[in-house]
Amino acid sequence: MKGRRGSITCLNSVNSHFEQLKNATCGFAVENIVSENGEKAPNIVYKGKLENQQRIAVKRFNKTAWPNATLFLAQARFIGQFQHHRLANLLGCCCEDDERLLVAEYMPNNTLAKHLFHWELQPMNWTIRLRVVLYVAQALECCTSKGCALYHDLNPYRILFDEDGNPRLSCFGMMRK
Repeated sequence: MKGRRGSITCLNSVNSHFEQLKNATCGFAVENIVSENGEKAPNIVYKGKLENQQRIAVKRFNKTAWPNATLFLAQARFIGQFQHHRLANLLGCCCEDDERLLVAEYMPNNTLAKHLFHWELQPMNWTIRLRVVLYVAQALECCTSKGCALYHDLNPYRILFDEDGNPRLSCFGMMRK
């Protein structure tokens, strides 16, 4: 890891600098926005693709959300230790100048909120609803067993569906800000 200016932390397989993440998201293009939210820590999540074709989700925080780079990196390292097949796992982070970005596995099949509230023609069946409850409980149990007793922002937008339609809990909700 480099010094504060230009820092990058590789938590697992992703080791990207800000420019690489900018390229992966086509310059943080509007058409790649997956979600926008956060009152305490305004942020935007973009979908992207690295040069090795790995699909990623990049959470870019507002410049004032994480003024302390050391705290941001410590939180990202802490969250990076939680790797589980029921989580949309954190792959890495980028901390360059005023930029604070988290990089996670991309989940292409939307959020639980979208499936529950915006799919009037095809409501979610009970089998899938029960699978959501079981898988989220397993993800939370994993977090608790590894020392993260509190998931900071559990809501239907934090439950994502992977390429096989399986629900996963977003690692982004584990950040304290």
